[in-house]
Amino acid sequence: MCRELTVTDPTGPITGIPIRVLIVDNHSIFRQVLRNILGRYPDVEIVGEAANGLQAVERADTLRPELILMDVNMPLMGGIEATRTIKDRYPRMVIIGLSADAKEHRTTMHAAGAFLVLTKEDVVHELYVALHRAKAESARIAAPADEPPQRDGQEEKPPGQASPEKPAPS
Repeated sequence: MCRELTVTDPTGPITGIPIRVLIVDNHSIFRQVLRNILGRYPDVEIVGEAANGLQAVERADTLRPELILMDVNMPLMGGIEATRTIKDRYPRMVIIGLSADAKEHRTTMHAAGAFLVLTKEDVVHELYVALHRAKAESARIAAPADEPPQRDGQEEKPPGQASPEKPAPS
């Protein structure tokens, strides 16, 4: 169920359909903190959670969030590899990296396709505005100059389908 709304935040009025967010972190307590922070905003819809990169890729395939909050250091598959995999499949999906030491991982996460990287300490103060910056940037990049941005991302590749410049895995 989509609802239209208008919210004012420190950067100005925001109008539209809620941002669909997937939370990915191997620490359940930190996922709960993020859920509590984002739950205060009517223009953010948390569509799911994942505890590692493999689950993140699976949930991106099934839930199709607009935005993923991705921990960098996780077991089984880390956030960098998961970001790279998800961005290959869904170029318009926006990923914000989260790390205890953002400076150490910023370059690698950006190279993997993350829009930005925040320290876990800065999340409380910067996350809401960062979500809207990321959504606006995604819409700007994805939309042709003469057409409004599309929200659903249905034109993106289904899992397992290779991009034109990469051969399909055998």
